[in-house]
Amino acid sequence: MQLTSIQAALLLAVLPKIGPSTAKKLIDFSGSPEAVFLKKSSELLTINNVGQSHLEGFTNKKQHTDAVLKEEKFIQKNKLKAIYYGEENYPLSL
Repeated sequence: MQLTSIQAALLLAVLPKIGPSTAKKLIDFSGSPEAVFLKKSSELLTINNVGQSHLEGFTNKKQHTDAVLKEEKFIQKNKLKAIYYGEENYPLSL
């Protein structure tokens, strides 16, 4: 499944051992939320304070796909504007 930016951002939010600061590091390194999942683990492991334990969820990301799609449908159904790190309208103060 090819992830959109919002799907990739939501997936980073639900993966175990990926908190907000680790997600930001991964996005900064990769350039966008969806690009994180296109990188090899060996590349991501070069990021300061990102270890193998952080990337364990990447191998089982399909098990979180249903939750991501459910959240995306909720956002669309309720006509919400999702703002996530790496998105152009994300507040810099966060």
